[in-house]
Amino acid sequence: MVANLASRGPGAAAGLKAGDIVVSVAGKEVPDLAGFFRAVWSVGEAGVTVPLTVYRDGESVEVVIKSSDRRRFLKSPVTH
Repeated sequence: MVANLASRGPGAAAGLKAGDIVVSVAGKEVPDLAGFFRAVWSVGEAGVTVPLTVYRDGESVEVVIKSSDRRRFLKSPVTH
């Protein structure tokens, strides 16, 4: 289940919403978070399009996300 989204991340840009349940990535069912990441990584390097099927409000919804390197949209840790 999508718990949160980075406001500038690819999921938010593609229209994913908190509460969406990811059913499959590129046609492969994902049973857990580790399976989700493995399926996304198997599609290709950052920048490829990743088709997802999500369950939202009682319906299956197809979402296509352009993957990205997390360092491009997440805040960098503060260093002292």
